[in-house]
Amino acid sequence: TLIRLFPLPFWVDATFFIGGVTGLAALFVLLAAWRWRQRIP
Repeated sequence: TLIRLFPLPFWVDATFFIGGVTGLAALFVLLAAWRWRQRIP
């Protein structure tokens, strides 16, 4: 039962973790690009 139930939460946590990191990275890149556009007219 543990072997059957363990992979699901693990993959769910991994997916949310990777998704969160990817989202934060994309947000940081967009913010940096916006600041770069604001600095250079």
